[in-house]
Amino acid sequence: VSVRALLLKLVETQVKIASFMNPLSHLPGNHVIEQKMQELLDMPHYSLMYFDLDHFKKYNDLYGFKKGDKLLLYLTDVLKTFITKPKYFLGHVGGDDFVAIVPHFDVENLCGNIISAFDKDIRKFYDDYHLNQNLLVPGRNGELEPFNVSSLSIAIVTNEFKQYNSIEQLATTAAKVKKYCKKIAGSCFLINEPTGNIEQQIV
Repeated sequence: VSVRALLLKLVETQVKIASFMNPLSHLPGNHVIEQKMQELLDMPHYSLMYFDLDHFKKYNDLYGFKKGDKLLLYLTDVLKTFITKPKYFLGHVGGDDFVAIVPHFDVENLCGNIISAFDKDIRKFYDDYHLNQNLLVPGRNGELEPFNVSSLSIAIVTNEFKQYNSIEQLATTAAKVKKYCKKIAGSCFLINEPTGNIEQQIV
């Protein structure tokens, strides 16, 4: 085999690997996330964690996409710090949405540590002027809303009390938990309960 052929094969492999990674965070993207979610359906214990930045659109509108990307990389670094153990998985769906899978139900301390680390330095991404003023900024519907510093919502779905048979069921439940989570001011995490209600945890 010639050196040229080997180099072409290496480039082809690198391109293939890159196609499965998010270009900003370099975390596994949607293809790998879907595969991992399919695999977790057979795991005896798991927690699916869905991370979402609150008020991220407002931040992008105010500071621009370049600084928005820096904020996303900050969240990426925070998540990488804690989602590190063997059999843990961390992926980047896109934008400000991230997913983690851990092989247990003991996520309260994990979420608390992630939120504490995120909240510790988030205000450094804002100008003092915006932090010290009672500003109104355009919301999703174009109406003026109070300016808020970005916070972190973590929606969690486990199979502790209920078994899920498909990725669609998991995604639907995660979306429901996320909806409730984002209604809470500040960073928080919520876990689905066996009754179908939501257990509220706020840090």
